[in-house]
Amino acid sequence: DIFVTYVSRRTSFFRTLLVSQFFGVCLLVAIAIAVGDLPGASAGQLLALAALAPVAVTAYVGFYRALELGPIAIVSPIVSANGVVVVVLALLVLGESLSAGQAVGCVLVLGCIILAALEPRAVIEEAGAGTGVRLAIVAAAAFGGYLFGLAIFSEELGWLVPILLTRTVAVAILATVE
Repeated sequence: DIFVTYVSRRTSFFRTLLVSQFFGVCLLVAIAIAVGDLPGASAGQLLALAALAPVAVTAYVGFYRALELGPIAIVSPIVSANGVVVVVLALLVLGESLSAGQAVGCVLVLGCIILAALEPRAVIEEAGAGTGVRLAIVAAAAFGGYLFGLAIFSEELGWLVPILLTRTVAVAILATVE
């Protein structure tokens, strides 16, 4: 987060995002080549993963732009709340349940994230960080959806294939926008 903030504020968030995602895909390709034993995805899975890529783009664009605009001490904790979205989606979509202890843990984590991100409205407005905070909330929601989707696909395909495919499509989307 610190490095992205530093670079984004000196160049542009979009260029920083595109370059970091491109090199991330290169690293994932190197890992895929080294592993060599990757499960094949069906056509339906490929289409679904390609459809998940715009969610990743939304998450990363929102996050990088929020880091460029807002204070990292506020933006980063808000974006880290994406786990709440994953839990809520698991409860609603998959019908999973939480034990009382797990529910208390989730509430405590969310409460701590909120406390870490709390800043008096006057401080946020004075810093011109209102847009950054709003983008951080959008990024948190998008990351939650993206990570939930990756978790669904990773059950059948492992962790590498879903990330590699969605990131590759995301880089293609970003490159066409630039």
